[in-house]
Amino acid sequence: MRSGRELSAQIVLYVTVAAAPAAVGALHLWGWGSVATVLFAFFVIYPESIWDKPHLPVFFICSVSAVIAWVAVQGLLAGHGYDATTTELIKWLSYAAAFRVCLLLSRRQLLRLLSFLAVVGVVIAVWGLLRAGSGDEIFTWSAVERHQGYVKGPFLNRNHCAGFLELVMGTQLGLILHAMLKGRLLRAVVWTSALVISAAALMRTGSRTGIACLGISLVCYSILLWRSSAEIRRKALWFLLCTSLAAIVGVVAGWKVLSFRIFELSDHLVSFEGRFSAWSEVIRMIQDHRWSGIGLGNFEWVYPGYQPGELIFTWHHALNDYLELAAELGIPAFMLLFSAFASLWFLCNRRLYRMQRSSHSVAWGAMVGVSALALHGLNDYNFAIPANVLIFMILFAASFRLLTSVTGGVTNGGPSTNHEVAASHN
Repeated sequence: MRSGRELSAQIVLYVTVAAAPAAVGALHLWGWGSVATVLFAFFVIYPESIWDKPHLPVFFICSVSAVIAWVAVQGLLAGHGYDATTTELIKWLSYAAAFRVCLLLSRRQLLRLLSFLAVVGVVIAVWGLLRAGSGDEIFTWSAVERHQGYVKGPFLNRNHCAGFLELVMGTQLGLILHAMLKGRLLRAVVWTSALVISAAALMRTGSRTGIACLGISLVCYSILLWRSSAEIRRKALWFLLCTSLAAIVGVVAGWKVLSFRIFELSDHLVSFEGRFSAWSEVIRMIQDHRWSGIGLGNFEWVYPGYQPGELIFTWHHALNDYLELAAELGIPAFMLLFSAFASLWFLCNRRLYRMQRSSHSVAWGAMVGVSALALHGLNDYNFAIPANVLIFMILFAASFRLLTSVTGGVTNGGPSTNHEVAASHN
C-alpha cells in the first residue's frame, strides 16, 4: 500500500511540474483546474496522506489552516465577489496539496523530482529562446501582443517566465553543487550546461527585477557555503567558477535585450512605471479594509474605485504580491500567513547555516530559487500565477524535507526509515 502511494505521489508531482508551466502557466481554468484535479484525486485515493508523517511545525499548520478557514468565510460573506474568492480558495487548496504530497517523498525521490524540474526548465528555456529568435508570437491559437521579442516560453508575460526560471536556476545550482560534492564531474558539466541555457533565457526575458532578485539571493546563500564543512568550502570554489561562467555566458547571450532594459530604466525612475502612485492607493485600500479584507481574488474588482487618474490602464494586480494579499485577506490574516511561511523559511535556513551533507546542497539550491521569487513578489505578481506558486511550494516542501527528515536518525515528525538514513549521504 505504501509503495503504491509513493509511486502515485511521484507521478502526481511529475505531472504537476511538467503540466503547470506548459499550460500557459496554469493561468486559465483548464490549466490550473486539471492540475488541481490530479492533486485532489491523490488525497481521495490515499486520505491517510493528509495526516501521515513527516509532520510540519505546529505553528505553521495552525496558521495556514486558520487563514484557509478565513478565506472560506470570506467566500460566504463576499457577495458579488463569491465566485472570485471561491476560485482562489480552490487554487490555494491545490497549492497546499502539492506541498503536502512533496513531503511524502524520500530524499532519493526528491532528488529525482528536482532533477526532472531542472530538465523541464531547460526545455522551457530553449522553447522561449527559439520563439523569441524566430519572431513567432503565436501561442494557444492567438497572437501574444505583449512583450514581443522577449523570452516568454509558454507564459503570457516575460516577468512570469523569469519567475519560473528563478526557481529552476536555483534548483540547477543545487544540482551542480551536489554533483561536485559527490565527485561526479560529468553530471556537474551537464547541469552547468543546463544553467547556461537557463541563464541566457533569463537575461532575454528582460526582467530586471527577476535578474536582480536571483542575483541577490545567490549572493546571500553563497555566504552560507562558507559556514559549511571544510569539504563543501573547498568544492564551493569550483562551484562559484561554474556559476560565474554561466552568468557571463548568459549576459553575453542576452546583452542586447538586457542593455536596452537597463537604459530604459532611467525613463521610469521617478514614477517607477506608476507603481508608487498605485501602491499609495493600495495602502489606502488596506486601511479601509484592514480587518476583514476585500476578499481573496477581488482586487481587480475593487481597485478601480481607488485607482489614480494618471494610471491609464486598468490594474488587475498591485504589482506587489504582499500589498495585494494584505488588501484581500486583511492585516491579521495576512500577518498570520506571512509569519507561518517566514518561520518555515528561518527553520530551513538555520539548518543550511551548518550544512554538512551533500544532499543538503540540493536544498540549498531550492532555497535560492524560493528566496528569489519571494523577493520578486515585492515588485510583481508572480504569486498570482498558479504554475509559479505550485513550483514554489514544491521547492519549499522539498527543502524542508531534505533538511529536517534526518537528524541523528530521527525525522522531524517521527523515526526515519533505514532507506532515508542511507539516502541522507547521497
